[in-house]
Amino acid sequence: MKNLSLVLCLFFVTSALHSQDLQPVKLSYKDSIELSTIWVKYKQALANRDIHLLHNLSSKIVDCDIFQTPDPIHPQNPNISIDTFLHEFYAALPTMKLWRVMKTKKYHMEVERALYSNTTNVTFQKNKSLLIYYIWYVTFEPNEIEKGHEGQSEAFQFMKINGKFKFYGLTSIP
Repeated sequence: MKNLSLVLCLFFVTSALHSQDLQPVKLSYKDSIELSTIWVKYKQALANRDIHLLHNLSSKIVDCDIFQTPDPIHPQNPNISIDTFLHEFYAALPTMKLWRVMKTKKYHMEVERALYSNTTNVTFQKNKSLLIYYIWYVTFEPNEIEKGHEGQSEAFQFMKINGKFKFYGLTSIP
């Protein structure tokens, strides 16, 4: 009976300690200021089509499920080069509600701990914490498209690489 109690106690302590890794991460004041500054530069570079600056502020490979190009070898690979991303972004720009929203609405910043299995375009140490910083925009309010539609948000993702924020990807949630 003591052994069973000990095993159960160890199980609960272990699971409690492990679950702490999954708790939300709070965006620090310093990171918030730094990310806001980078976001303003990135948004201006997008508006000015400053490809050189966009390359400097971005990782070489970005994670983008929105502009995923058909690839018969890797059909589910959302990792594309920054050049492909920019080409697709500027091709879609005239019809993108995201672009119009970026000019008129406020954004929301948040940070999440990344799972290494989801970040195949960035290499990092397996046991080291990796954070993804999000700049969220609500592109469609709930019920805007049709009654019962839950709305849509899109986010520009950034990572801190060698102490500097770099554009990492673009994602959306319904």
